[in-house]
Amino acid sequence: MKKRNGVFAVVLAGMLSTFVSCSKDDKGTPANIEGNAIEVAQASTIAKPGTTVSVALSFANPGNGTMLVIHRDEAPLRSVPLQDGQESYTFEDTLPANLEEGDVVPYAFFIADEKNTITSDASAFEVSVALYDEITIGSAPVYQIELPEDGIIETGKVKLAAGRKYWLPHTIHFMSGTELQMEAGVELYMNTETGETYDVVIDEGAQVDVAGTATAPVVVTSDKLLRDQEAEPGDWGQFNIKGAGNGSSSGTVEYLRVEYAGDRGFRLQGVGSGTTINYVQAYRALGEGIMPTDGDVRMKYLVATNCEGGGFRFGDAYAGYVQFAISQTTSFYDEVEAFTIRETASPVISNVTIVGPGEDVDDTHGMRMRANSSGKVYNSIVADFPRRGLRLNDEVTVTDLQGPTVFAYSYIFHVPRDPYRDDTDNGNPFQGDLDAENAFQNPFFNNVTGFEDNDEDEPILATIDGIGTTSYIPQAITNSAFNPVSVDAFFSEANYVGAVSEASADWTKGWVRNYEGNIHQ
Repeated sequence: MKKRNGVFAVVLAGMLSTFVSCSKDDKGTPANIEGNAIEVAQASTIAKPGTTVSVALSFANPGNGTMLVIHRDEAPLRSVPLQDGQESYTFEDTLPANLEEGDVVPYAFFIADEKNTITSDASAFEVSVALYDEITIGSAPVYQIELPEDGIIETGKVKLAAGRKYWLPHTIHFMSGTELQMEAGVELYMNTETGETYDVVIDEGAQVDVAGTATAPVVVTSDKLLRDQEAEPGDWGQFNIKGAGNGSSSGTVEYLRVEYAGDRGFRLQGVGSGTTINYVQAYRALGEGIMPTDGDVRMKYLVATNCEGGGFRFGDAYAGYVQFAISQTTSFYDEVEAFTIRETASPVISNVTIVGPGEDVDDTHGMRMRANSSGKVYNSIVADFPRRGLRLNDEVTVTDLQGPTVFAYSYIFHVPRDPYRDDTDNGNPFQGDLDAENAFQNPFFNNVTGFEDNDEDEPILATIDGIGTTSYIPQAITNSAFNPVSVDAFFSEANYVGAVSEASADWTKGWVRNYEGNIHQ
């Protein structure tokens, strides 16, 4: 059995207990452990499978007829007779050839007397398995992932072990039947030295297992951070998962941060609802940060920060669910939308916060629904854009709360021009209107409270304190009459507006890089 670091102490205690119990006398009295300690020259080492490891042991004269007892993986490995007066021994062992990256092989050493009674405390030594060679980039040691020349993984699994730094020399492409496994705290640095941009691609039929945590996310980023250079958007390509369509599974992604990617940061193509995706940040992508097309994957806790082509793009026939998403753009990059639903996409989205670079920058926009899309958005916030907080165009059709396209129970504010913009022939009732008696009607329950001088081009917009260009966290909870669990059990209880209800419930702490480049605390 191969043990991980975190459980070794427990394993060792169990080993010692087992060995002692085997050497009880007839009355069941435990053997006496006299503390004849074995000193191990080093506590651990790193080695490849199939190689020989060695460690020097030293001890006081154990006496005649004694044995050095060695366990590996909780089981007896061998016993070595000790000579009278012997005070040292060099232990050597060849590691099994089938070990995986990051496996830990624990050894324990004891001294036993001629009655097979343990006379020493257990001493430990462990080997951590590394399949790859360690190289230095800048001043940082990293493991260089060994790839076929074409970068295509046709069989098996590539595992990246917890807490290790890796360097990827070029694109890696996982074919059907293979797997990429990334444990908590993995940092994967993408090569920027060749002038080419490289991708991580999970093909249809392959699996991904990204198992980061809130305190140890998995990070895919630019190797310029190791070279003491300034990392930039477009330093590498994209993290791309390709699924087999609605209902399919491509694996699990939890706590992944993708930094300085290219035209798309976190790209999903045809990924199905059997896939689990939670807690993903795209930080400073050159294009869109998070972009699902086709498929019906359901996702929660997503962040796109200062992505130059917009934070989110939902396209083609994507029909998934999304809850708790943040798009934050603090600088003007181009005339783009921070959040776009297009083609025939029909997502259901709740609890989104979209904050832009301010009211006085060049044209950049909040949310856009276009083409023949039919998205439904609830409990959301769009703030701090110069114009077009929500724009409708092409063939988008709006009827009522049960209609194909919905933006409801939501807030748009600090958008001085066209906060609700309609470029269709269907009208835009999301901001409400005046009825035949000049009474204000608000059928989608958004934050419009009326119109200045009864002019429908001048909506009066309620605001939320604390929300703005540099903050997606409100000062207090803004309640909503809509709870998204009424749509589907996938959604969490959230009868409030925005991606984060209040500071005490901030789920971005500890793993999200903020707009200034620091980990949000």
